[in-house]
Amino acid sequence: QLFERSRPDLADIETIVMFGTDHSGAAGALTPTRQNYMTPHGIIPTDLEIVEGLAKTIGEKRAFSEELHHVKEHSIELALVWLNYYLGNREISLVPILCGSFQPFVSEGRDANSDESISVAIEYLRKVTADRRTLVVAAGDLAHIGPAFGDHKPASSVDKTRLAAKDAESIQAICSGDAESFLSLSRSESDARRICGLSAIYMTLKLAESSYGLSTGYAQCPADQSNSSWVSIVGALLYKEY
Repeated sequence: QLFERSRPDLADIETIVMFGTDHSGAAGALTPTRQNYMTPHGIIPTDLEIVEGLAKTIGEKRAFSEELHHVKEHSIELALVWLNYYLGNREISLVPILCGSFQPFVSEGRDANSDESISVAIEYLRKVTADRRTLVVAAGDLAHIGPAFGDHKPASSVDKTRLAAKDAESIQAICSGDAESFLSLSRSESDARRICGLSAIYMTLKLAESSYGLSTGYAQCPADQSNSSWVSIVGALLYKEY
């Protein structure tokens, strides 16, 4: 539904900046790659000029020290299959960036805005995409609850109802384009929902500053055979006024 509703807006997109969850990434890591992504619908070429510029901005050692994570990480890969299908075979460039854990900004109370790598990366990406029709994508899930993710008891129907209510607050922050409110919700609950897309969604909201939008659908998906663990997901479309 997300990609179907976005189809009319994809016709003149020139560049995609995709932030994906890096499930094994270091705290605060932003990891681009020089490699291209292949999908069943063809190859989407990486924009080497932007990637090299980003690496110079945050430091090449920091940028590429975990580049191999792109080989096994599924977040960007899965989103690109759908996106490339709806794009057809149009010529387009990709800036794929895996985002590591935001735990220091949740449990330790550090301000994500004070992290130099994050702030300079956002500033650089805003600058280089300012004159392009750019699509910014967050490829990551919302909550993870139940024994599969470390909880001591199965998630009950009451737990799932409470989860939906808390997720609704996060979704409202997303649709308002409010990165700081989105992050502060997880901080206030000590990351109890384990939002694995926290860093990718935050970076997307920061880059798409002053955007607004709507949710295209919310679901809770079983994560084990006994239906005792659940992952929540949401689709949202944000638009930026010019």
